[in-house]
Amino acid sequence: NSRIPPQACVPTGVAVALTMLLIRFGALMRPNVPERFLPRISGKIVWIGLVAVAVITQVMLLLTSGISVSWLAFDNVYTVRSDFSQFYTAVPFLGFLIPVPSNVIDPVLIARGLISRSYLLLAIGSASQYLLYLTTGSKSILFSIPAILGLALVFRRERSVQGHQLLRAVSFIALGTAILDLITASNVWTSLILRRFIIVPGALTAGYVSVFLGQPKTHFADSPLKWLHSPYGDLSPAFLVGAKFVGDPTTAANASLFGHGFAAYGYAGMFIEGLALVPVLWLLDTLSKGLSIKVVAMALIMPSMALSSASVFTAMLTHGVLAAAFVLAVLPREEWRRSRAP
Repeated sequence: NSRIPPQACVPTGVAVALTMLLIRFGALMRPNVPERFLPRISGKIVWIGLVAVAVITQVMLLLTSGISVSWLAFDNVYTVRSDFSQFYTAVPFLGFLIPVPSNVIDPVLIARGLISRSYLLLAIGSASQYLLYLTTGSKSILFSIPAILGLALVFRRERSVQGHQLLRAVSFIALGTAILDLITASNVWTSLILRRFIIVPGALTAGYVSVFLGQPKTHFADSPLKWLHSPYGDLSPAFLVGAKFVGDPTTAANASLFGHGFAAYGYAGMFIEGLALVPVLWLLDTLSKGLSIKVVAMALIMPSMALSSASVFTAMLTHGVLAAAFVLAVLPREEWRRSRAP
């Protein structure tokens, strides 16, 4: 069955909505931690350290898988991604290492370069992202560069953006991608943005409900409680959904907290993942005290996008959420405050 059962449509929609409300109001209840309790490290040391990690990652890639410098068309990324995934098996630490610069450090370097007109940091962050895209085939890494530029414009007045403004911005982005596809006679742009970040996460939530409705649940044995027994053995729920819902057993249909939560404990699992996200938001909000909303948005764009295709637990450990928390804590405050807005 490749569609969500009709009797599950309303309960699924209600569960997703209630989980979002739980996250929203739970985030408002965060404890107040004064900024003075955050670590204070020399700005020079912080920037040298961040650049060093980005460079070390590129060196490690060069020594293990090699670094590609040839242009990679979007149509060829899946071949490169499949080839590169073999190195994850041979060199497991790459799966934990690469998201640190791609999802955290490089975006922060780009943000710093944009805000302070530091073209060296802007070039280093952009070049690192470009090389990681060519090597791994991950389009989201390349997409992060214009996304950060867009956020710099959205938050140019250093204040929060209202919900209706975000909705309007997303609508213009959707219209823009459709126009670009008409001009280029392709579906690259709508596929890259709309399908990847809006359509697929919603469809896969339905897919997980379709596959696991009435079936044994994983009880989070796949992540993070790997010591528990899974009724599916070593078979990942992502590949199970890929086989039964997508129709391709080689597809890892990674889902958001809603799909992953449902696979673990049904609708209750969605609430569990929502509850798990609340203290993560508290942590990020606390450690970003003293930084402007623009800086925080640009630093968290990639971990936020990762949550559209990963559980809360996976995003924390392997998609840079915890790394982002550490970087937000050590970023120098006064330097950003003196910077001019772009």
